[in-house]
Formats: sequence, C-alpha cells, structure tokens
Amino acid sequence: MIHLEINNIEKEKLREFLQHCLNWLKVEVHHTDTRAFREKLKQKEAVIQNLLDQLGSDTTRESQR
Repeated sequence: MIHLEINNIEKEKLREFLQHCLNWLKVEVHHTDTRAFREKLKQKEAVIQNLLDQLGSDTTRESQR
C-alpha cells in the first residue's frame, strides 16, 4: 500500500480532478458502442470512485443522485 501525504488544498484539487475524470468517463461509457471497451471504462470508473471515497468526498455520491 502507498501512503501519500498531501495538504488540504492538494486534497481538494485532487478531488476536483478525479471528479472531472469520473464525469468524463460517465459520458464516454454512455457513448461507447463496444461492450468490452465499455466494461474497461466502467472498471476505471470504479477505481476513481473508490479513490474519491477514500478521500472522503461527500459531494461525489450526491452528484450521482
């Protein structure tokens, strides 16, 4: 396991970046016709969501509702 020390500003910027990536992936999943590629994108989406959850992003789950 990797331990990363970041300050609050860095943490917030990382959250913003990951949320942007997650939003982009959702659009890509929606527009993808190839099933195998869609599954790969969904796997990436799950990894990013897990990272956001570990960062304690309360707003991430709210934006999905």
